[in-house]
Amino acid sequence: MKKNLAESIFAFKISSTVTWVLISVLIFLVFIALRITFFTGGRSSNTNVAVIHYADYITDTLMDLIEKFNKENEGNIKVIPINLPFSKFSTNERKELLARSLRSKSDQIDVFAVDIIWVYRFAKWAEPLGKFFSTVQREKTIRYTMESCYYNDQLVAMPFKVDLSTMFYRKDILKSLSDFELYEKELQNSITWERFINLKKSINISDKPFYTFAADSYEGLVCSYIEAILNQDRDFFARGQVNFSREESKKALELLVDLVNKYEMTPKAAINFTEYLCHDYFMKNNGLFIRSWPTFINEYDEFITDTTINYELVPVPMPHFEGFKHANMFGGWNLMISKFSRHKSESVKFINFLLEESSQIELFVNDGSIPVLKNIFENYKDYPKTETLQYYDEQFKYGVYRPALEDYTRISDIISHFVNKAIRKEISVKEALAQADEMINSDKVIIH
Repeated sequence: MKKNLAESIFAFKISSTVTWVLISVLIFLVFIALRITFFTGGRSSNTNVAVIHYADYITDTLMDLIEKFNKENEGNIKVIPINLPFSKFSTNERKELLARSLRSKSDQIDVFAVDIIWVYRFAKWAEPLGKFFSTVQREKTIRYTMESCYYNDQLVAMPFKVDLSTMFYRKDILKSLSDFELYEKELQNSITWERFINLKKSINISDKPFYTFAADSYEGLVCSYIEAILNQDRDFFARGQVNFSREESKKALELLVDLVNKYEMTPKAAINFTEYLCHDYFMKNNGLFIRSWPTFINEYDEFITDTTINYELVPVPMPHFEGFKHANMFGGWNLMISKFSRHKSESVKFINFLLEESSQIELFVNDGSIPVLKNIFENYKDYPKTETLQYYDEQFKYGVYRPALEDYTRISDIISHFVNKAIRKEISVKEALAQADEMINSDKVIIH
């Protein structure tokens, strides 16, 4: 099948600064092209209508909400969505698309969704929101989500969706094991990595991938690595410093390397997997365990090829190292308003609409997006999917964050690059950590 322009651009591995500049320009052009191609719209012929351009992964549910908002505000506000689907763009690629558009000071984006760890990077292009969202409004969201919305003590984002790393297992396959009930109890309470490895050795299923995770050089791999570090020491990044000479760093990377190479629990193909490819491989090959996020429970059916199978996917906490409390990595998406937007008050109204209880529940039920409103979790028995709400409410207290550093995206690129190289066995664990440390502390950048 012939690749479209966006897919072709991101297939390149950039080898020089000159090439990177050229690709950057093309990325920006693709971004604008996507807006024009996938959606009609622009400035309304009725000059009284404020047209808001909203960049996000536009699911069917989110599209329904946009249409509902447009209908309620007909004649005053119209939201034009810009779709950045994960099937086309990894989180890293999506970040660069947004950054290059905002860097140009264009008013083509009004509202945009960012990974919670991007807030520091995008703050310079974002409108301060303190005057728009009162303390009372902010206190309506669960505290785990608001922590990522500030930069230099100033509110620059509002939480939209909260994520928490989750392991899913195929109960329909595993329940036939003689000692399944024993392992099921351990899984529900976070099984240790040591026991998890033993489980692989005891299961005689060689034709199915045991544990699948995304190990390409991108943000998803960084989440897996940092999570394994913080499982051992919650305060590893407490001083705002990155030091991979410590034992926790080594143990975490050795785990990821050994899952693929020593224990053969994870397929070698995973070294090229972003999240979408990881999901696709897991479902098409009848995998047993997968590291993912809450929305996977609503998304997996798009990857199904055998409709005769009655899939039973069950969410459980991530495994942990023996002797430590388990850790689940916080993820999620915040909403920001471009400082170059000509419709800031209307953009605020749209964000408030997305944060209404009815909108949050609709996204939760249809997309699996975990709500950010405190009231929903305090009264979870009053809502659909009660058990899911209760499960994540319990798991929030084990959540850990990636380090909130101003140059996090540079550091993340370096970490993902060297962690991926170690998993590929191109360099040793010791070399990977030493080189990552050296680059991070010398302000160097990775040129792909």
